[in-house]
Amino acid sequence: MKKKLSKLVVPALRSHMGDWNYYICSMKMHHVSEWISTATDIHKNKSLNDLIQRSLTNRIGSIKEYLIKQPQRLFNAMVVGVYGGNPNFVELKLPYDIVKKSSLLKDSGLSGVVGYLVFEGNEKLIAIDGQHRLLGIKQALKENTDLSEEEICVIFIGHSNSVAGLKRTRRLFTTLNRYAKPVSKSEIISLDEDDMVAIITRKLIDEYPIFNKAILIKKGKNIPSDNKECITTIEALFDSLNYFLKLKEPNFNDYKKIRPSEDEISKNYIFSTQLFDLMFNNINSLKDYKKTISTGRSTDKFRNNKGGNLLFRPVGFMIIIKTITHLHKIYTLEEAVNMVAKIPLKLSCKPWSGLLWDSINSNMITRKENQSIAEKLICYSLDQNLKVWWPKENVKSIKSKLAGVLNKEISEVKIEKFKMQ
Repeated sequence: MKKKLSKLVVPALRSHMGDWNYYICSMKMHHVSEWISTATDIHKNKSLNDLIQRSLTNRIGSIKEYLIKQPQRLFNAMVVGVYGGNPNFVELKLPYDIVKKSSLLKDSGLSGVVGYLVFEGNEKLIAIDGQHRLLGIKQALKENTDLSEEEICVIFIGHSNSVAGLKRTRRLFTTLNRYAKPVSKSEIISLDEDDMVAIITRKLIDEYPIFNKAILIKKGKNIPSDNKECITTIEALFDSLNYFLKLKEPNFNDYKKIRPSEDEISKNYIFSTQLFDLMFNNINSLKDYKKTISTGRSTDKFRNNKGGNLLFRPVGFMIIIKTITHLHKIYTLEEAVNMVAKIPLKLSCKPWSGLLWDSINSNMITRKENQSIAEKLICYSLDQNLKVWWPKENVKSIKSKLAGVLNKEISEVKIEKFKMQ
């Protein structure tokens, strides 16, 4: 329980929606840290009936890092329940002569709306929506006190600790979270200026030859059957780079949250272009595609209802790049791509038929388990040294998993070394 605090005055705008009256306020971060509590600070009983907060996660650390490292930091409003004490709203009245002179102000409805919210110090303030932000602020202030005077928006609502009050607050909490739409992957790729992979994905589409035509810019990973031009989708490219760029970046997770330096972005962009240069220069199907891209129907023979080429399916594109990434842990990038160039890519043939291609329904099998088996099968068929990537795997375990998805006996499954195409 918090000790009694001295009086606090914050600027406020009084408003309402539905049957809620609320106050939109601006609070300094050190006041947020001192005054506002999580539910775990206030309620000893953590039963489901009384639980009004989400369980804490490791998001708190990333929020702290965001506050400390991102100069363009900005939070959306926290929603805070107030109970106990006697908070008081003091109206700020506009001078009469100013209002009289302006018909706009006269009819604005500001009377009784603009003012200050005064807390006496014995109120209990609960973070209903914004618990992670609250704890991130508390941690950030321990490391950087310069943040203490910065201000965030807080919406205060009345809260009662009665059974009916808890029910009402729980309903508000679930409503806020149910209807808060998370940022979609396509929005991250299109708009995020901090996520290095999103930045590089956009840069590749804008600047890398071929990709302005080869990458389908749409939501989701599927390519419509009437598209005869694109190799893969922007989301598949983004997911592939997410895996590939992690290989050489010890601070990769930080680069997803806070924009790295332009030098770091440039270094990783060049690394990405090296990958695609090698793929388009050394993998036969991509070399053929590059020659015919100007025709507008360059994927006809690579993607069709008989399957076509593994690389020209978004799932296959990601599997190939993940496999190159695995191999690059012990081989040069050029060696890794040249090794992958040995892989048979015809989906209707072994080893992909039944694993990644459903020949009966003429569509891709996209289960994560099947993708994982495909990666391990490729690496084993190229190198035989699975322990480098998967210490617990061996050829017997791969055969067992492959037999399971193919609905065969292990004795019927054979894994052979790949030969040059």
